[in-house]
Amino acid sequence: MLAILMDEIYKLHQNPGHVESVSRLDAIRDALMSGDYAKDLTLLSASQGPETPVYLVHEPEYVEKLREQCRRSPGYVDVDTLVCPESYDVA
Repeated sequence: MLAILMDEIYKLHQNPGHVESVSRLDAIRDALMSGDYAKDLTLLSASQGPETPVYLVHEPEYVEKLREQCRRSPGYVDVDTLVCPESYDVA
């Protein structure tokens, strides 16, 4: 069995012109669902769970910086990562 996290909320993070796009998510989902292994695939939905897992891999100051950047968005957090107001919740 293969499980992947796939949720419509990911489509809210808009980054026009970047390879990570809504059309890419759709293409990946379509390819996975049409393959021979689709019968063994389990799609899991994202949940609005606690933020704790984020803090296991990121410093609190970094998370707060991103949250604030999303509030003031659109804007870039680095050379190729554009955030929009929904980006924090999507992440």
